[in-house]
Amino acid sequence: MSLRTACNWGLSPLSLSRTPPAPSCMDSASTWLPCCSLWDSSPTWSMNPWVRLLNLLFGALAVFHLAYLGSLFDIDADDTVEEQGYSMSYTIYKWSELSWASHWVTFGCWVFYRLIG
Repeated sequence: MSLRTACNWGLSPLSLSRTPPAPSCMDSASTWLPCCSLWDSSPTWSMNPWVRLLNLLFGALAVFHLAYLGSLFDIDADDTVEEQGYSMSYTIYKWSELSWASHWVTFGCWVFYRLIG
């Protein structure tokens, strides 16, 4: 299978040796839809500004959650605390210091999911 055919099927060149190709860009009428592919040079819906904005928002959301989880780790803690782990009271204290921000954002995402689903 050529690289161009792989791009039309929505596959990466690395996955060609592992999985058989399956059409991933077909709608219910079995007509081809424009595929989003890193290796395809034709303009696709992935260049749409709304798609890029949504990807940016999801990326920012992921960075926010990772920074929130990273804030639990104490820079000044000695190695024994880090190896044994932090206590539940410490974790709850840190989360309450941050007003449970990530929990509220996650709850908001769940409510949004329920509204659109």
